[in-house]
Amino acid sequence: MTMITKEQEIIIETAKKLGADETQIVGGSLFCKVSTSSTATKIKNFLEMVLDNTKVDLFHLTGIEYAYDFIPKK
Repeated sequence: MTMITKEQEIIIETAKKLGADETQIVGGSLFCKVSTSSTATKIKNFLEMVLDNTKVDLFHLTGIEYAYDFIPKK
């Protein structure tokens, strides 16, 4: 069983509340399925607001699958 941090728990719950259907964190990146690209962008923007000193990069993988990478701001 993989233990998740409190921050990862917040990230997953935020993504779900904003419309993600499936979510998981692998290797520090968030992967989720969302119905529209605008929902994917909404999740990115909100995560940047709630995560201090963190830039969030959004990648469209295939169909409704998106990935989010978290980069500390200098």
